[in-house]
Amino acid sequence: MDTACVLCNSMERLFPKCSCGQTMLDSGPATDYAGPYSPYYNLSFEDDYCHHLFTCPVCGEDQVISVPLRRV
Repeated sequence: MDTACVLCNSMERLFPKCSCGQTMLDSGPATDYAGPYSPYYNLSFEDDYCHHLFTCPVCGEDQVISVPLRRV
C-alpha cells in the first residue's frame, strides 16, 4: 500500500500560528530546499513523515512541521 502527504496532495491544510501571532504559510516540503527537485523525492526516504517548511509572511520566521504520511 502506498503513502501520501496530505499537504502535498491538497487533502488537508494546516494553519500554524507564528510566535508573532500571524498565520504561517506552507512553503512546501523542506526537501525541496535541500535536494534535487522531484515530486517523488520524499518517497526515497524511509520516513513516515513529510517535513514541511512554514514561513511567516510578516516577520519571516521559519518552522518545519512533520506531517504524518497517510496510507492511500
